[in-house]
This record gives sequence, structure tokens and C-alpha cells, in this order.
Amino acid sequence: MLKLLCVVLPLGWLLAGVVLTLVQRSLVFPGAGQPPLNPAWAAAVGAVPVDVPAADGTRLKGWLSGREHDRLILFFHSNGGSLSSSGELHRRLTRQGWAVLAITWRGYPGSDGAPTADGLRSDALGAYAYAHETLAIPEHRIAVFGHSLGGALAVHVAGKRSPGALVVDSSFSRLSDVVQDKATRYPVRWLLWDEFDSVALAPNIQTPTFVVHSTTDQVVPFAQGQALGRAFPNAEWAELQGFDHNALVSMTDPSTHGRMRALLERAIPRR
Repeated sequence: MLKLLCVVLPLGWLLAGVVLTLVQRSLVFPGAGQPPLNPAWAAAVGAVPVDVPAADGTRLKGWLSGREHDRLILFFHSNGGSLSSSGELHRRLTRQGWAVLAITWRGYPGSDGAPTADGLRSDALGAYAYAHETLAIPEHRIAVFGHSLGGALAVHVAGKRSPGALVVDSSFSRLSDVVQDKATRYPVRWLLWDEFDSVALAPNIQTPTFVVHSTTDQVVPFAQGQALGRAFPNAEWAELQGFDHNALVSMTDPSTHGRMRALLERAIPRR
């Protein structure tokens, strides 16, 4: 019996690892399986649907509001989010003098393609180019704002371009750190196909940055958000408690929103 267990248990561990490896993209990018959005939802938050080309030409769906303003928030949602995640930004930030452009990732409802790390990086850079070139917003008048996985893409854009400000809400040091925290028995860094290493990029980003994380985040451990915040040379750090991962705390907590808004106003003043 003992010999049998010595054979069966390792095989079970190996089989589970193989299955997790093969289905990992459905776990990393769960929003790709969401149903299509109701077209009326954009109008309900004062936005209009737009088609945005990724850097590699893939067609992405976006929502745009506040086009009359000369500064812009470029918003990247989480891996489980969608364009509807940007609703509060369209409602509130346009009243504060911002245009808001939100995109949804390739393979997510409304966008072509299939999600990969390189693909999402192309999506993020394409959206930034659309804001700067098509909408004619100067780079120093663009703030890049990302939630969770979207925060990693916002960091990537800030590392490659020169936005006027950066907001990172409830994001991680590395995606592999998050996955390793959940799958402690597997060598995640060897098995993960898609990596986002924000903590390696952060030290070279001089953009005025606001980083926020809740101590009660149940998806991305607080220590990972804290490590990312400390890696930026020019970041304001906000720590709070009582909010879960999906709360988008920079918009829902009044004190944190006030601090974020103050940093944005200093970096990109309203004219």
C-alpha cells in the first residue's frame, strides 16, 4: 500500500501541474470568457464606443468620454474586468476636467484576438498612441491609470513612454509572485507563460506616481503591492484597510481619491 501511495501521489501532483499549465491562460485572463457588453452601457456613463488599434494592429474596443478636455486619463482594467469597470471614471473624472479613454484587452468582449502578455503590452502601447496621436493629447497631459493586472500594463507604458502621471491601484510586484502565492507546490516561474514584472521596471520610472493597496486585499497580497510602491523613485504611497481587491479604492475611498486627485492636479494641472 505504501509503495502504491508513493507512486500515485507524485503522479497526481504531476497531472494536476500539467492541467494547470495547459489551462493557465484561462486563469490569468478570465475576463476573456465574459459575455458581450450591452452597447447602452457606454451611453449610461456618458461615453461613446471607439475602435482603438493595438501597436500590432489588433482591433480593440474602447470607451471615450470628456473629449472636450485637453488632458486625459487612459484606464486599463484588471484581468477579470471589462469596459464596464471604467464606469465610475467616466462619471466622475470628466466632471473634474478629464477626458477618459478606457480599452478592453484583446480577446475580451468587443476586442479581436486572444490574450497573451506580449499581446496586452501591444494593446497598452497602442491605446497610448491613440490618445496621443489620434486624439492629439500631448504626452505630458496623459495620465495612465491601471487596476490590478491593468496596473502592470500602466507601469509598462510609463516605462516605454513619457506620460504626465501614473496611477497604480491594487497591483502586484510580479504576476509570478501572485501565482506562486496561490500555487505554492509548483515551480511557477518555470511554468508560467505570461509574466508581468513591474518591480523590475519601476526604479527607472521618474513619472509622478500614485500607488495604493489595501491591507485586506484577498487576491494580491499587501506585501507585493508595498514592494511595488517602494520600487518607484517618485511615488506617493497610500495604504488602507477594509477594501477587497476589486474595490478600485482610488475611486471608492474618499480620502484616497482626494490624494490621487491632488497628485494628478499637481502633475497635470487643469487649464
